[in-house]
This record gives sequence, structure tokens and C-alpha cells, in this order.
Amino acid sequence: NDVNPYADPNYPELEFVNYDDPDYRVDQGLSDGDEFFPTSSREEANRATLEEIEAMREERRRRNDEFQFETYHAQVLRGGEVCLGEWTVFRTDTFMKGEELERIGGGGGRHPEAGNVPRLWKWEKVLKVVSRGEKRILDGDAEWRVDGERLVHGERLASADDFPSLMNKGNEEEEEDELAWEEEDVMHVSNTYWPEEMTSLDFRGEGGNMCVGKAYTICDATP
Repeated sequence: NDVNPYADPNYPELEFVNYDDPDYRVDQGLSDGDEFFPTSSREEANRATLEEIEAMREERRRRNDEFQFETYHAQVLRGGEVCLGEWTVFRTDTFMKGEELERIGGGGGRHPEAGNVPRLWKWEKVLKVVSRGEKRILDGDAEWRVDGERLVHGERLASADDFPSLMNKGNEEEEEDELAWEEEDVMHVSNTYWPEEMTSLDFRGEGGNMCVGKAYTICDATP
């Protein structure tokens, strides 16, 4: 009901706009035109916009999950190839006692102030291990392809058939028939650190599975 002091009687239909009114927002760059819509419609539109933004973000996250999943399978697991390797085991003397501690030299030869500091010891035996990680398809019709796929790791101690070139001990006439493993050797290899079945969602980092440079860290822990 503002009165236009500059009203022209020849143009009574012209609207008077009082720009000094602090509640005036239409062309002040303070709104997106939503003042023409009821509050409920604005809230619904904002909610729909936020849902669309979150859907786009989730799609980007899932594409990244898929990339990490496929890259890990192709580069680290070498596409399911069987890999032969050697494990060098290191232990600390923290929980060693008796003969085991004496075998590595006991506590002698140490500075008195370092008596309680754990020492890292290289185990005398090198474990020969066969490793493989394969991709299994559980649902070929999954809406998002990798949702129906899993990565399964496997490791076992090697046999003579796995390492035929390494069985020769230097004498061509003397070769070992098999690799003899003890219970402790089996225990080392049986201590796994990966999920039983790795999914693409595992690469979001919640369980510790993530890309670090050109390497990956994986574990079976969950928050």
C-alpha cells in the first residue's frame, strides 16, 4: 500500500516499487525467483535438488569403486595369474622365552638402557608360497556389474612341483623330492589379512582397503 509520491495521473497502471523497503528482494540478486512459489513447493524443489546431487555423487563414488576393483585385480592380482614368491618372516623378541630366545643370542650384547626395547629378528627360514587372486561372478545380471563380482585371495605353501627349478641344491645329481614344511610354517601362511570375499565397496577405505600411490593396502578389519 505504498504511496507513490511521483505518480503520473496519465499512467495509473504503473506499479510503484519502493527500493528502500528492506523486505524487497525481487531484483536485488538475493533470490532465484522462488518468491513466486509457496514455501512448500520451494522446500520440495530444494529436497529434490539435493537428492539429485547426492545421486550424482554416489555414481562418481561407485565408478571410483569399480576402477579400484578392476585395477587391483588387473595389476596386483595380475588378472588371476598364479604367482610364485618367497616370504621373509621377521619377528620381535618381545614374547620369546627360553631356548627360542637363546637361539637368537638372548639379551646379551645390548646397551643397558635398551634392555626393554624389542628387537626385530629375521627368521632363518624363507617360505616359498603360491599366491593367486581370482574374480568370481556371483550375479551376472547385477544392475551395477561389479556388484555381482567378488575377488577371492588364496595362498598356500609351495610344493616341489611349483618350484622345480629351485629344488636343485647345487649338485645336479642331488635333488630334493619335496619341500618339507613344519606346523609353524603353515601357521604363518594361514594368517590372512584380506576379506574372505572382496567387493568393490571394500575400496572406499572403511575397512582399510585403499590405493596408496601405486600400491594397495588391504585388510579384513571393519569399523
